[in-house]
Amino acid sequence: MNRIITLFIISLIGSFALTGCDWNKASKVSNKEKYFEATVLSVTLNSLLVEPAEGTTERNSADKIEISTSNIDDEDSLLYLSKAAIGDKIRIGYMDDIKESYPAKINEVFHISLIESEQSTQWARIPMVLIDGKLY
Repeated sequence: MNRIITLFIISLIGSFALTGCDWNKASKVSNKEKYFEATVLSVTLNSLLVEPAEGTTERNSADKIEISTSNIDDEDSLLYLSKAAIGDKIRIGYMDDIKESYPAKINEVFHISLIESEQSTQWARIPMVLIDGKLY
C-alpha cells in the first residue's frame, strides 16, 4: 500500500514539474509598446500632466494622466522636454500599464514627440484692429 502511495506522489510531483506556465508570454503582453496622443496640462521637472485625446483607450481609463519623464533617454524626447509648454499636442510612447489613481500614472515612458505646439498657433494669428470700417 505504501508503495502505491509513493508511486502516486512521485507521479503527481512529476506531472506538476512537467506542467508549467509560460511566464515570458504573460510579460510580453504587458510590455507591448503603446502610443497615444494627448494635450499637455502641466509641466514639472520630472513629469508632465496630460489629457489624453478623445477616443483613445487611455482616455477611457482616465481624463488626466501624469507621465514620468525621469527615465526617458531618447534624444528627440529630451529635446522636446527642454521646451515643453502647456497646450502642446504630443504623442507618448509607453510600455507600462496605467496605474489606477487620480490622476492616473504612467512610469515607463520611452518616447515623447511634439505634434502641434500651442506657441506656434498662438503667434500665427495676426493682430488686427477695425477703426471706422478700416482694418489695420
